[in-house]
Amino acid sequence: MWVYEGGAKTQWLDNRLQLNVAAYYQDFSKKQVQIVVINELTGLPTTKTVNAAKARVKGLEADIQAAPSDYLSFNLGYTFNDAKYKRFTDITNSVSAVTHAGNCTVTTVRTSPTAQAQRCIVDYSGRRLEGAPRHNLQLGGEVRGDVNADVGWFIDAESRYQSNRFTTFENTLEIPAYWNVDLRIGVRTDKWSVTSYVNNIFNDDHLKAHAVYIPNWNISFLPPRNTVISGASALLPDKRQFGIRASANF
Repeated sequence: MWVYEGGAKTQWLDNRLQLNVAAYYQDFSKKQVQIVVINELTGLPTTKTVNAAKARVKGLEADIQAAPSDYLSFNLGYTFNDAKYKRFTDITNSVSAVTHAGNCTVTTVRTSPTAQAQRCIVDYSGRRLEGAPRHNLQLGGEVRGDVNADVGWFIDAESRYQSNRFTTFENTLEIPAYWNVDLRIGVRTDKWSVTSYVNNIFNDDHLKAHAVYIPNWNISFLPPRNTVISGASALLPDKRQFGIRASANF
């Protein structure tokens, strides 16, 4: 993999404003990917590792940290990430793989010194890389003040947006976009702090992660014999949570 990156880190207004920007390009050769195929000897599904000929990632990152006054600060971060397979083909005998690819170019391959068989060349070129959202946005800020000479108060909010992304390179299983917002209110001194918090304040219930799997290698068939049953496991997100935290420095 070749990685190219250029950017700038800057400070303005007596360091009350920091602005950082960067652009990057990542060039993959023979990126490794695991796929499911039918074993020629046993007739059962199995996994194998193949190499995608070319993949590339290009994007832009920017983040801003600002403190307009001693009582107010905020930060903003954004990433645009365009990640795709440029060239990725494979020869397969799996109906499941053909179905997920959505295309098949029939070819004849030699399976032994004296035998030949027809297989599919499937093309995944142009698919997005798995687990790679196009957009990430983070926004946060804090308002603070003084209760007295020793005790201060604060209100702190953080939010995050992530656009949709795919679990697998076939781009058949999609994780939707989501927002998450957390809020904290508290008081603090140099030696201790007490904070009340609410995580996922809007109770967003979009899935954050899931994965494809074969339920059981030995019974994962429906007629005809080479049709594979597959499934997906999902991690449910945490619901709205609230509580109080206290800490002390010794």
